[in-house]
Amino acid sequence: MKKVDCQNCKQDYETEDSIQAASYSYPKCNVPLSEITQAPSPTTIPVPAAKSHMVYCMLAVLFGQLGIHNIYSGHTAHGIIKLLLLSLLGWTIIIPLGVFIWIIVEMLTVTADKHGIPFNDKLGRTGVILSIGIGLFCQFFFATILAAMLLPALSTARNRARVVRCENNVKKISRGYAIYVDEYKAPPTEMSLLMSYAWDNEVFRCPGSSDDNQPSYLLVTYPVSIEKMSKPSAVPIIIEKLGNHRNHVTVAFADGHTEPVAVRGNSYTDLLNSFPNMDEQERTVLAKQLAQWDADYGLVLD
Repeated sequence: MKKVDCQNCKQDYETEDSIQAASYSYPKCNVPLSEITQAPSPTTIPVPAAKSHMVYCMLAVLFGQLGIHNIYSGHTAHGIIKLLLLSLLGWTIIIPLGVFIWIIVEMLTVTADKHGIPFNDKLGRTGVILSIGIGLFCQFFFATILAAMLLPALSTARNRARVVRCENNVKKISRGYAIYVDEYKAPPTEMSLLMSYAWDNEVFRCPGSSDDNQPSYLLVTYPVSIEKMSKPSAVPIIIEKLGNHRNHVTVAFADGHTEPVAVRGNSYTDLLNSFPNMDEQERTVLAKQLAQWDADYGLVLD
């Protein structure tokens, strides 16, 4: 037996399985089964699940400038506007500040997604405050990790910039040395005599120096001019003060070139072995001046 539902008289009947629809009529309304149009079964429209207000607020705190929370709630146009503002005008102060205020207002006023379905807000204001707190903690945590990763690289770049500037200073001073020798046909006896040839007194101060009371660069005075030196490329004429940089000093040589010289000791006298190709007379003069600098400026390295 099978049950059939008559849509004409709204009654249920039982009939044999073998009976065809065309040969069977409903007893009450006497209408053949084949002429009854079965009503379509109603379809159920799925209702989207409510989105979490707490997640919405956390995304706003963490990625609000990118509009991620707007995309989460379905307000994609607002998210795109924020992203464009950040990309095009993020370098300004007013625009990011305005977007930040906009985000705060959204967290406090937006209570439903784009389709009007209210957020799942079981925790209420407590959830908003909690989500903001969690978001700020995450921002601080990731900012700390990022800073820990970037600070060594920034420190290295800053130290490298100081070294380059120091090398340029020594080059400028050595050019002034050469101009002085060409003009007076004799080497200068004091560093102050070169100041008028450097055009900027800042070149006499190394950016890595921590003591303004001591000179950043020291002048080596020789009794003979550059023309009478046997190997000008091996004779240092300007030596940077120890301690400006951790592992080296910048040295200018009589032929005009400059190069860093490794520091292997804690005194100026220890630098003497870094200039092995000088002749004996010039080496003796340099050794006396290095010893005098140790007496004047002391041991500057630990």
